[in-house]
Amino acid sequence: MSNDLYQIIERRKLVDERGFFLKTMTGLEPDLPVAFGEIYVIRGDQGKARANHYHDIATEWFTLLEGQVKLNLRHVDTGESASLLLSDDAPMTVRINPRVAHSLIGVDGRDYLLMAYTDRRYDPVDTVAHPPIEL
Repeated sequence: MSNDLYQIIERRKLVDERGFFLKTMTGLEPDLPVAFGEIYVIRGDQGKARANHYHDIATEWFTLLEGQVKLNLRHVDTGESASLLLSDDAPMTVRINPRVAHSLIGVDGRDYLLMAYTDRRYDPVDTVAHPPIEL
């Protein structure tokens, strides 16, 4: 599914007695840049909001590794909004477009672990604070 706020790329999680294996980026995602940005991991405490910002230029891809998180999105120009429930039971990657404010909050009583990729190196000028998005 794709629109002006985000794109969802379904993923396959392989689970056995040793744990799990999950590809979060394959290099086949649409619109990947030629230059490399950054990969990072976020651990979020249950019930506490993280992010609450947007980027004028950068695109981000989020893949939840553990837990369950509510991802609220709002386009800062159009006001278009969406709320997605991400779960480690149904792996997917969500591409978040530039100028889309995003907020993450753990919702299942446990902390969450999320892996992210951005197509640009961190630039504080491109990270614009935004009030928490309540949807």
